[in-house]
Amino acid sequence: MALINNYNYTQFGFSENQNRELCELASKKTGLTLFAGIAGCGKSYTASKFAENVRQNNQDGIKAVSVEDPPEYPIPYATAVPVPSDNTDGRAYSRAIKSAMTGEPDVLFTSEVKDSLVADYILGSVLSGIIVLSSIISSSPFLAFNRFKKMATKDMGDDTLLINGIVYQSLIKKTCTKCSKMVTAKAVPEEYAEVFDRLESKGLSAIRVRNKKGCFSCYEGTESRTVAAEILTITPEIYKALMAGDSLKARELFLSGGGKTIQDHALEKVILGEVDPSDAEKKVGHLG
Repeated sequence: MALINNYNYTQFGFSENQNRELCELASKKTGLTLFAGIAGCGKSYTASKFAENVRQNNQDGIKAVSVEDPPEYPIPYATAVPVPSDNTDGRAYSRAIKSAMTGEPDVLFTSEVKDSLVADYILGSVLSGIIVLSSIISSSPFLAFNRFKKMATKDMGDDTLLINGIVYQSLIKKTCTKCSKMVTAKAVPEEYAEVFDRLESKGLSAIRVRNKKGCFSCYEGTESRTVAAEILTITPEIYKALMAGDSLKARELFLSGGGKTIQDHALEKVILGEVDPSDAEKKVGHLG
């Protein structure tokens, strides 16, 4: 299969390094990639674009199916398997995944991992040697792994091919380019004093903040939203630590290997003047 691996995730707000990481994950031939975050963080949209990247990397053609409850973003090359409307206990959703696998797809795209049945069907699908893309509600990539592991009743063993990576993200309001203003330590508004103190420790002497009154081209000083993300590529060492329940060690391995946190990514956007620091901290926590 021909690999072209040149998808552009930066158009959605991911950094150049994250773009490379995502393209690398999308080039995998088997395994699970999870898209994590709270409700409304854009993870399903990112997953749908990632699915496009997977298709782009396989020019000889792949057979893909999607099982979504409810459907959010259509995957153009995938056959959609409907989830019956009587899905009150989630069993119809898991049965739809089981049904989708009878077609022997190369790629399985599902919506949220909600319970043990779904987690087990997903693991079974990965063990059959295919690519699986799914999402999960979580407040960090490490907690996402732990939540999936707790839901699954199948043995995950020590096989690092099971989970390739976890893309954890949030959406932050973008500051209007026309009415935002730059403030320095000499003229910091009181509401920004605390956050400015934290950012000064990072070497920032000035920050761009939004005009909450807005202007003719924005709403309350914001234009749209951008992604802040943390991409956890699962290495054998990180997988072993997470399987042992040692999230702290897994995080240390992630950082020592050059991993960037979601706070790091949000801070980059603050430095560039793309987002208001207060808006960033509301979504990802303290930046300093």
